[in-house]
Amino acid sequence: MIRLKNLSKYYQGKENVVKALDSINIEFNIGEFVVITGESGSGKSTFLNVISGLDTYEDGELYINGEETAHYSPEEWENYRRKNISFIFQNYNIIDAYTVYQNVDAALLVQGIDKATRKKKAMNLIERVGLKKQAHQKASRLSGGEKQRTAIARALAKDSPIIVADEPTGNLDKTTSETIIKLLKEISKDRLVLLVSHNYASKEPYATRHVRLFDGEIVEDRTVREYNEVAELSSEETPQSLGGGGMFLLALRNLFSMPKKTLFTLFIALFVVVVFSMTYGSYVEQIEATGFTQSHPNFQNSFEGRLVVSRKDGGEMSQDELDTFEGYDSVEAVVPYDMIFDNWMMIGYDYDREDIAPSDGEDLVPSVDFMQRTGRVQHSATLDSIDLSEGRLPENDSEIVVSTRSDEFQVGQTLSVTYMDQRARYDSQSGQNEVTIVGVVQDTTTYQLDLYFHDSFFGSDDAKTAALMNQSGITLEKDGDTLTQLYGEQLVMDETQDPGTFTYKTNNYENETGEIDPSFRDQVGDTYTLAYSHTFDDEHHTFDMTLEAIEDAEGDYQSRILVHPDTLTTLFEDIGIHQVSLITEDAFDANEIQENLGDTYYSVYPASYTNQFDGIARTVLKLFLGGLSIFVLVLMYFIAYVALRNVMGSRSRTFVILRSIGAKKKELNYSLIMELMLIMAVAFALTMAAFNLRNFFPRIIPDYLRYFTFSNYLFMIVALLIMSMFLGFRFNKKIFRKSVISAFREE
Repeated sequence: MIRLKNLSKYYQGKENVVKALDSINIEFNIGEFVVITGESGSGKSTFLNVISGLDTYEDGELYINGEETAHYSPEEWENYRRKNISFIFQNYNIIDAYTVYQNVDAALLVQGIDKATRKKKAMNLIERVGLKKQAHQKASRLSGGEKQRTAIARALAKDSPIIVADEPTGNLDKTTSETIIKLLKEISKDRLVLLVSHNYASKEPYATRHVRLFDGEIVEDRTVREYNEVAELSSEETPQSLGGGGMFLLALRNLFSMPKKTLFTLFIALFVVVVFSMTYGSYVEQIEATGFTQSHPNFQNSFEGRLVVSRKDGGEMSQDELDTFEGYDSVEAVVPYDMIFDNWMMIGYDYDREDIAPSDGEDLVPSVDFMQRTGRVQHSATLDSIDLSEGRLPENDSEIVVSTRSDEFQVGQTLSVTYMDQRARYDSQSGQNEVTIVGVVQDTTTYQLDLYFHDSFFGSDDAKTAALMNQSGITLEKDGDTLTQLYGEQLVMDETQDPGTFTYKTNNYENETGEIDPSFRDQVGDTYTLAYSHTFDDEHHTFDMTLEAIEDAEGDYQSRILVHPDTLTTLFEDIGIHQVSLITEDAFDANEIQENLGDTYYSVYPASYTNQFDGIARTVLKLFLGGLSIFVLVLMYFIAYVALRNVMGSRSRTFVILRSIGAKKKELNYSLIMELMLIMAVAFALTMAAFNLRNFFPRIIPDYLRYFTFSNYLFMIVALLIMSMFLGFRFNKKIFRKSVISAFREE
């Protein structure tokens, strides 16, 4: 039973206060079919809104089953509407983005009814109002009459004891109107029906009571016919709620029913996730993967990706060990005798250019036919095809890629390469091999020349010779006595020299007494020994050769020993592999390998060598990037809010309607948050999938995922979901700041 005692309702007008209801005293009981009439502005709609709990009142009291409601909180009014009220609005107030079925189902969903029961009941009511064929049609495509019938079916779906109908048949034809009124009359046997109408005559055959309002007052309250009074409204049963599953289902329904808005929101979420992932990924990369390529005291070539490995016992490495290294997933190549990386190579090439430094009409530098430069040895496994400005990667040991900032090297150009120390001086191309440039890397950051060789080169005798000949310990001996220590600039490979012989070239053919250099006072044809002490063992490796000639090297600043390249190959042939470089992508892979090597090996990652200043700089960089990640996340929050503000504002009507049929504000809050979190989760998954496609777009998509552990993924998704939650709370505050009736009036 509902009773109004001296109830008054006021509205604040632009210039004065308007009294919409004036000291109303009336009561209604279950079983009545009450038709309320009155002129426009007489207070009919306000009367229904107050009874249904959509609107508040200022004076008097509204009793429900004898209980006062003046103290009701918004949550208590929500419970009241959910449990007791079904609405049929004059302007339909159905959700255009939903289908007919979804609109009717929503009234059952907010009550927590199971899916099977909802479906059966909703379809039955849809059929009763004549919309079976339109059950799965969007409400936006319905005619006015079909929308009204949808609203009626939705109202009947709730087993509410009170049905509040504001001109429910105003947009229906006569036949349909009669069908609906008969249906309302039928269900009024165990419910209270309050129906507002301008046409009392058409409703009179079904009414049990007629109430007429004028200027906010009841001027007529007449019983038309008797009714069967039934039990009072129950106020003891606790209303059911949507529950987690219902809120999740509502979130999914909202997402799929409004695809354009969902796609726009997803686009914004993708932007947020991509920017944050790139920033956070760079932070993780700095922590996990980036090496500082400072000059290591023991390794001149400290390129990122080089991991130097040797046995702790100083012994040779077996082929099985090398195969094990090759089998590591993150190892691109295994380079034996890797000391070649720390040597320099001399290259020679034909060069034809005009005079470059004219002065006073004269040429300072004439045209040059043959140029010589030093370059650093690199492995082609450290390059990707995308790194090349032109050409391709080498495919055999006679092809190389050149990295330079100049334009003097082109694909197809032939170079003569001498595998010697950077200090060597050459007047001819003897002892040199020819290679062809198949690719060029333009590097404007350095003047250094890098020569990228194919993996097959590093297993050749030439590479082994180049790696070992510049290590300490090459001497020339005679009868067990050491005559001289030979350095890189003193020992020259010359293919014109007979194998097993050597020529001594000296600029000191005779000393002050007119005698030959004391080191070679013995005659040509005598046997000398070329000896080598390996840096990794104590063995003395030797090769006997005959002094073929002593020649004057006029103009040279020191004496030299000329030998055939095969002489050094033979000298080094029994020296095993004591040190290798494992070629990886970066420090991240190198660190992983180091952790798996075990106690058998020493390992050094030269690129990680830093001094105290570098350590401080790296710490500062980490703090900066970490702070930048947080700043970017906050910035993305505000960007997302601004971008989505209008979208969420346009959806406020949907939430108002759901509240009007019994959904709690709290439940809708959580449902909206679920929507945003679902979209953010999808955006995160799509972004991570895109990062996995970097093999197709290596220059566009960074390879951050390889550095991510489970904790990194967890941190990112949690941070993004928390941001979504805060966005949801902020949108909720905006959407739900008004009462249901205020929102309807605003529209």
